[in-house]
Amino acid sequence: MLVARLPHRSGRRASRTTTENVGEAPAQHIVFGYLQVGEVVQGEHVRDFPWHPHAENPDPLPNNTLYLAAGHLMTTGLPGAGVLDYREDRVLTARANLSRDGGCWTG
Repeated sequence: MLVARLPHRSGRRASRTTTENVGEAPAQHIVFGYLQVGEVVQGEHVRDFPWHPHAENPDPLPNNTLYLAAGHLMTTGLPGAGVLDYREDRVLTARANLSRDGGCWTG
């Protein structure tokens, strides 16, 4: 499960293909995707993935790590990583606690 804390200053709405600015929005924690780790790449080996921004560092830190997705989720035919559409039941911030400081997670 991938969770983002969306900042209050630049609310954004995302779909599988687009992201649009929705202006002022409260900070919220929202489940936006999933990733099943298929491979962990660390240190100098990160350079083997030039498409990733971490590979651009000429002097990579030893803890520089990429988590690459598995080909498929273990129990389904779904891809090993994906972006989910927005749904209210994926919002982890309690509605009553929406604020500019991030509020509270639902329990």
